[in-house]
Amino acid sequence: MDALRDLPYQDLGYARLDHHRPLRTGWPEVVLAEGKTREQVAGIVFAMAGRGHPVLVTRAALEVYEAVVADVPTARYNELARCIVVPEIAVPESVVPEEGSRGPADLGLLIVTGGTADLPVAEEAALTAEIMGCQAARLNDVGVAGLHRLLAQRQRLQEARVIIVVAGMEAALASVVSGLVSAPVIAVPTSVGYGASFQGLAALLGMLNSCAPGIGVVNIDNGFGAGYLAAQICRMPEASADPGAAVAREGTGLNGRRWLLLGLLTVAVFGGLLAYGDFRQVGRVLFDSPAAYAGFAAAAGLAVVNYGLRYLRWSMYLHALGINVPASVSAPVFVAGLALSITPGKVGELLKSVWLNQRTGVPVPASAPAVVMERLTDVISVALLGTDRRAAVAHGDRVDGWRPAVDRAGCWAAGGVTSQDGLRRLMSPRLLAAAVALGFLAWAAEGLALWVIIVGLGDSVALGVALPVSAVAALVGAVTALPGGLIGFEGSMVALLGQAGLPAATAALATLLTRLATLWLAVIVGGLAWLWLVRTGRSSATAVATDAGASGQP
Repeated sequence: MDALRDLPYQDLGYARLDHHRPLRTGWPEVVLAEGKTREQVAGIVFAMAGRGHPVLVTRAALEVYEAVVADVPTARYNELARCIVVPEIAVPESVVPEEGSRGPADLGLLIVTGGTADLPVAEEAALTAEIMGCQAARLNDVGVAGLHRLLAQRQRLQEARVIIVVAGMEAALASVVSGLVSAPVIAVPTSVGYGASFQGLAALLGMLNSCAPGIGVVNIDNGFGAGYLAAQICRMPEASADPGAAVAREGTGLNGRRWLLLGLLTVAVFGGLLAYGDFRQVGRVLFDSPAAYAGFAAAAGLAVVNYGLRYLRWSMYLHALGINVPASVSAPVFVAGLALSITPGKVGELLKSVWLNQRTGVPVPASAPAVVMERLTDVISVALLGTDRRAAVAHGDRVDGWRPAVDRAGCWAAGGVTSQDGLRRLMSPRLLAAAVALGFLAWAAEGLALWVIIVGLGDSVALGVALPVSAVAALVGAVTALPGGLIGFEGSMVALLGQAGLPAATAALATLLTRLATLWLAVIVGGLAWLWLVRTGRSSATAVATDAGASGQP
């Protein structure tokens, strides 16, 4: 590889073409047409295209393109950007892209223009980034003279990974944008303006002297340089470019040592259950109940119903956020998230947003509101199921599972992991009612699983008791904030079933089987889906059809 990087260039007499530049920089040379004859440009493009490299020619007049296309028929011309592209790529030829048209990675690069006169430079930047594999979304004509136009797009700005601001005149737009976002801003001064603009010098000085941090400035009218740099940033690993993804990974607290401790804790809890019910008595109940295995299988089936209803809620939330991904993408991500049910308070499920980001390019803050609202509506649904606990909780203690979910949502929003506008969008009364209804049915299925297991063990308890017992146990487990609600869930369920009149052995065995059929089945199925996601990785990256809702706009 080192020898290849130093191989000689191709000498055309008037140009020395460095064909091995892609090995060093990741991208071939770009041709500046200004100062060259039509024949020279055509010869350079022909030589580069012959090596199989994509070719970009900037600042090319139409007559230059006519000379090039005579030798390279696949060449295309973008009149607005004054650029020639070989081979053909899906970019507009001579029209300004509609503001609503957005590509699969639009939320990565956003190009903002102060006015329509800045579009030629902006389109040069967009074309450069796109031929390098970074789709560019456009936000046109939002100069500071009409600041309300820019502020109306604030959420869209905040979701971008890198922003190019193209502006002339006083060029204050770059400072305003940089003050609204955490992403890097590449400022491009243009030679647009009256009188003392000095062909863009005033804009250049204004951007260089910006009081806002996080701004890098390229030369006057240098859309190519801005697009090239933006594409390099977009090609960086996701973890270093998306702070929300980093926070999400850190928040899961997953590592080998903790998994080991979790396994030991689980064994201890299950051993405690068996000891509470007396090992011999538990074994006798299990082997003397021929319907126990059928009851366990039915409970596992009801757990699958629970997963299906929660997936419908997940899909509904993504759609409400404007994230329209096919089921072939959203379903594996959701199922893999089941493995993270074992994390404290299910906080690890935020990794679903990270996986969605890796496979579709949707930023973590854009989809994280769906995860937050899943947890919040779970608490509401389970609390409703646990409202009637006359036969289950004789002592009448109240279980407050609301505060952990609400506090966690607030922390994620404040930390930039999730979009506050997205949360407000999902908290609409109509959507909240639908989500709570789905959650209620889902967790009722899990309560029904407990009842089926008890019946299979040859005992009986009213369904009106089993449902609130399951719900209260889930709330207690959530309040303890231990992985999977361990200890709190099992302890409260055994105690409540005992108060309902079940023998200790039956209560302990029913609790153990319920956890196996619900929580641990979810962990196993989710773990398999997680492994599949890791194996497929980016090879199955999918374009996402988004609308204004993906950026939080009404």
